[in-house]
Amino acid sequence: METELNTIQTTNSSVVEHDALLMQIALYAGELLIRNGAEMYRVEETMVRICESGGICGINPFVTPTLIFIAAGNGKNFLYAKNIKKRSNDISKIALVNDFSRHFVAGHIDISQAMARLRAIDEHKGYPYGLLLVATGIACGIFAVLVGGKFGDFIAAFLASVVAVYIGDKITARSRTVFTANFVASMFVGIIAVASFQIKLVDNLDNIIVGAALALVPGVAFTAGIRDFISGDLISGIARIGEAVLVAIAIAFGVGSILMGYSLLGDL
Repeated sequence: METELNTIQTTNSSVVEHDALLMQIALYAGELLIRNGAEMYRVEETMVRICESGGICGINPFVTPTLIFIAAGNGKNFLYAKNIKKRSNDISKIALVNDFSRHFVAGHIDISQAMARLRAIDEHKGYPYGLLLVATGIACGIFAVLVGGKFGDFIAAFLASVVAVYIGDKITARSRTVFTANFVASMFVGIIAVASFQIKLVDNLDNIIVGAALALVPGVAFTAGIRDFISGDLISGIARIGEAVLVAIAIAFGVGSILMGYSLLGDL
């Protein structure tokens, strides 16, 4: 009798550990998706599928841009939560987590290997940072030309966007406030635009500001917010659209403060 009881207890303990690990895997996958800009319905669907593939049904996820809850139904007392402090937009990591989810559900990834796979995705560096800055500068410079600029506008917009993105990333790494990073970064856009105008590299400020500010505009976040609204995730939609509007205001204030100061000096 004691042997049978010990066997039952061991089995129950193994099941509990399996279910707890599975829910932690689902929570980590959901965290990676949110931190890299995925839609809420995608996060919930991924978490549910990972849990159901391991035999845990009746999962109740609650997902917002800043907090994840996941609870197990059917009488299982499991509840996990994760606070999301920083978010960005990295489509490559979203694609990697989606690929992980499909392989995990299909049984191609063992549960003992899942956490290591997710950590590898979390630490994935992607393209070199210098290459991303150069690509950003080229895109913004070309946009400045498309709106009527010349070669000088391309050079100025290239330089302004690279400096703004670099400074914005450095501030973001040390601050949780999106307003501060975008405000300071957009101020450098205004400073470089005014300096380019002063040295006669460009004929007007409009093309540079429009082109360089393109790198800071929260278009992806705003679009994700609209998609959350359409899919019925109203809290997430409001939060993301509100954050996008706040970033847009920060950009306007940053550039506007430099132009106002330049105007007060009588040169604009």
